[in-house]
Amino acid sequence: MQSSSFLASSRQPVRSVFFSTLMGLFALPATGYASICETELKNALTQIDLSGKTASQTTYVNYAGNNTGGSTTDSADSWTSFKECTGNLVIRVSSSCFIDVIYTTGACKIRDVSDY
Repeated sequence: MQSSSFLASSRQPVRSVFFSTLMGLFALPATGYASICETELKNALTQIDLSGKTASQTTYVNYAGNNTGGSTTDSADSWTSFKECTGNLVIRVSSSCFIDVIYTTGACKIRDVSDY
């Protein structure tokens, strides 16, 4: 019969793998450090006709994935909210900093930009 301390220690690697995998599924805001492609995201925002809307806040988000060599950043977003509407303008780039998609959420509508 094995002791309960053996069972607890033998499950520890499973907990670590589970926690690492779980954390890789969630996006973490890029606060306190630069987002990948932050310059490209800022440049893309300046190229969009905001039709008089005033940005109130922009948040940068890195999306991380896990692989056997460690975690990698798969893509990044900028989420910009405005004073004039409820919702966000989202710009997503690949890990190579190429724009994947631009869209709005909520009640924010911007000409020539898809909304969801």
